[in-house]
Amino acid sequence: MVRHAPSSGQGTGPRRTPRVRLARPGRAGLGRLAGVSPIDEGAVSFTSTNELPDGSVLAVDSTLRFRTEPELRDSLETAGFTVEAVYGGWSREPVGDGDGELIVVATRRTA
Repeated sequence: MVRHAPSSGQGTGPRRTPRVRLARPGRAGLGRLAGVSPIDEGAVSFTSTNELPDGSVLAVDSTLRFRTEPELRDSLETAGFTVEAVYGGWSREPVGDGDGELIVVATRRTA
C-alpha cells in the first residue's frame, strides 16, 4: 500500500514517507516504489511496479495532488456534492488531530 498524507490537514506536503508492501515470492503484488519526486505545487509523482498473477511486471506512473480542506470542499460543491462532514482520520478525529488524512462524507445533490 502506498500512502501519502498531508501534514496537519493543511496540504503542505507528505507527513510520512511512502510505505511499500513487498510481494512474497511466487505471489503477485506490489513489488517496489521508485522515482518519488519532491512535492511541487502540492503534487508528488512516483512510479510503482506491480507483479501480475501471470508473472509479468507492470510499471505505473502516478501523481498525487494534495488538497487543503477548503479546496476539497470547493471541488465537491462545484461537482454537485454537499459536504456532510470532514474528519482528520478514519476514527472520525477532528481535522488536525487524526492521522493526517482528510476523510470526507459527502452526498450528491439532487436536481
